Amino acid sequence: MEHREAVGSCYGAGEGPRIMVVGYSHHADVDHENVTIETAQLASTGQMQKFPFFARLPTYLNLDRADFWQQVVFLNFVPTAIGDASRRYAWASREMHERGFERLKRMIATHRPTHIFVVTPKPDADHYAPFRIRDLGPYSAQRFDAAGRPVKILDASVEGHRTRITILPHPQAARTNQMRAAFSHALSG
Repeated sequence: MEHREAVGSCYGAGEGPRIMVVGYSHHADVDHENVTIETAQLASTGQMQKFPFFARLPTYLNLDRADFWQQVVFLNFVPTAIGDASRRYAWASREMHERGFERLKRMIATHRPTHIFVVTPKPDADHYAPFRIRDLGPYSAQRFDAAGRPVKILDASVEGHRTRITILPHPQAARTNQMRAAFSHALSG
């Protein structure tokens, strides 16, 4: 079993960017394949506002929450729940990270996003095993936010599809104006 990704009903409609948002993991008392879909539905109706990830992401694109979650593909890197609420901040095993990396490549090939925003508690860890982003393509830019953390952008290719991946800090540890600037910069290039 692995979580199904949440695909907004307006994803890919029109000429605008096709955005994929990749978090790290879910925690759940009862794990099932629709956890991500249910979470995105709750986020779009405002029922996840107590979590900075879901409350702040829409504001970075100046969208209301319902519009945001309908226009993106959302998934977490770890393909199953990390555990119950007591393990909310835990890291997955190497095996789960490998499964997550293979899954991410499948999701890119399936949904063909123009832009991917990886939102992680460790955006500065180049060697950080879970994402292995370096394996997808070269970095095209690196900037630093006011706290000195790098905001990395790379141009990736998966099964012949080119996409821009931006690695950003988790909203819980980021300033809104910096994240808005990072999203804008990534989408403009």
